[in-house]
Amino acid sequence: MSANLLELDDLKSYLGISDTSQDTILQNCLNASWAMMERITGRELSQATYTETKYWKPFKRRYTIITDNAPIIDVTSVKLDDTTVEDDYYLIDEEAGIIRFKFDAEFEKSEVNYKAGWYGPSAVETPRIPMDLYWAGIKLAAWEFYKKKGRLGVKSISGVNESITVYDDFDLQQIIGAIEAYRRIRVD
Repeated sequence: MSANLLELDDLKSYLGISDTSQDTILQNCLNASWAMMERITGRELSQATYTETKYWKPFKRRYTIITDNAPIIDVTSVKLDDTTVEDDYYLIDEEAGIIRFKFDAEFEKSEVNYKAGWYGPSAVETPRIPMDLYWAGIKLAAWEFYKKKGRLGVKSISGVNESITVYDDFDLQQIIGAIEAYRRIRVD
């Protein structure tokens, strides 16, 4: 699992919690949510460095290499059949995670060293995690919190030190759907 980009303060704000008494359980919910997001999307979401070696069918011309992770932040090197390709011979579609060659090439092996993924929502660096994906993760963590507390489907609970409202329309399928939109499809 990559570094969790979901922030505790955003989850607490979403839940209307201001004290620190439940921070441990909330952080556990964020971690569970992040792990589920990476399982659903089939990839690591926060930025990391990768080396991908792929073997291709011989005698077939290729114009692109689709990386397993995106968005691409930086490409360190590209090798085709163990020969380094200069960076002015290819273009990078960062968001899609595609390296497009300016020429057609026949090769049986490619090796790409690159950095890909997102930074947190408040990071100075880009690309930052898309806000719909981020808030789906926060909502998933809130769902996990409500589930742990036995409060799913409860309209409201009032107590001495606590007042909690859980919305009837808390739609887990909608949250999962927002995350599934970022599923990485492997193409060989």
